Amino acid sequence: MKINQRVAKAFIPLYLSAKRYIVYYGGRGAGKTWHVADKLVTSIMQEKEPDYVYACLRETQKSLQDSTKATIWKSICAFGLEHLFYTARTSSEILCLANGCKFIFRGCGSAKEADKIRSIENVKMAWIEEAHSVKREVWEIFTPSVRAPNSKIILTFNPMRKSDFIYDHFVVQGDELADVFKVNYYDNPFFYENEALVQEVNACKKFPHTFRRVWKGEPGFIENQLIKPEWWKFYDSLSEALRICTGMFITADTAYKTDSMHDYTVIQLWGYNSGTQLLLLKQIRGKWEFPTLVSKLLEFTRAAGTLCRHLNPSRIYIEDKASGISLVQTLARERLTVIAWKPRDYHFPDDKVGRANESALMISRGIVYLPKPANEPWVNDFITELSEFSEEDEGFDDQVDATTMGVSVFRSMGGGQMQLRTQE
Repeated sequence: MKINQRVAKAFIPLYLSAKRYIVYYGGRGAGKTWHVADKLVTSIMQEKEPDYVYACLRETQKSLQDSTKATIWKSICAFGLEHLFYTARTSSEILCLANGCKFIFRGCGSAKEADKIRSIENVKMAWIEEAHSVKREVWEIFTPSVRAPNSKIILTFNPMRKSDFIYDHFVVQGDELADVFKVNYYDNPFFYENEALVQEVNACKKFPHTFRRVWKGEPGFIENQLIKPEWWKFYDSLSEALRICTGMFITADTAYKTDSMHDYTVIQLWGYNSGTQLLLLKQIRGKWEFPTLVSKLLEFTRAAGTLCRHLNPSRIYIEDKASGISLVQTLARERLTVIAWKPRDYHFPDDKVGRANESALMISRGIVYLPKPANEPWVNDFITELSEFSEEDEGFDDQVDATTMGVSVFRSMGGGQMQLRTQE
């Protein structure tokens, strides 16, 4: 039977590779899931021997809704082959009526689940979706189970941590039995047929850390976090936050270069409540030449002063470094109270990691609040950057620097001391 099929160039190795393992990893929108589903459907149709098993596995599968069964069935229907397959609604199998081969759908999140797969005979092909989370002990039990002649194992995943076993084994270390490919949305020509996804990826480009993780498939460093995402507290609305604030100030981490190799400038508006809570109220981020940066900061300061009748940002803190000195001088001529921030003046370490650790103590105590991400789209990117900042790889740090400045200023005013004494 002839099957008409569209295959993106990046996925041609699915059909040509002679390796035991075929690994596709990368960001969202690359088409990994659908291309592998199509590959499995066309391959099972070509089997000459009966009773071969195609195992479709996921780390978490508590029910059929967690499996790739729906994906495989949609691929079958897209080829117009549903009359050649049978499955019951509650079945964890799809039988190919043309040759007696079948798909099975299982979880592989534990050694116990992997051991159950070992008892299945004639596994010709196995697909592990979301393979980033597969543990070493599971892998070592499972792989010998796929032992039919010329059998293959296909892995697809979006990376999470560099230290995850699958990422380290295939991407970092390499495996001579594997063909490994990184694919992203721009490798999938069919991606651009979905206007909603195109709009989504373009919108996400404004938030580099989220974009890098979600759409470019780059792993994070979240195994060695200095600042954990779960430590942040959130307020419901800006008006609610302003009602409890007794003062405001601004921090700015500056950079004057605008090319892609240089850092962003981050300007933050902080509110505080009698030394008990520190609230990040507003933030802007961009790459601006000096004249534009001055205008942005002046505009930001004026806008902050209109947020609440009884509050005005009392001071602007700009790090005392090469890119900040002339900005401090320029803003001072505008009759603003500008302070050249030096870490030692606030009993903060000179190094960035040390400052992050000092700030982490305050954040972990539930003292620092952010807007809910649903209300401010930049918050997710903010949390991601701070969670990826680590001793091993400092990575991007412009939002980290502006935040540690804010925490240091708040602490110098006695902020957080009440909570610290209460919890000691």
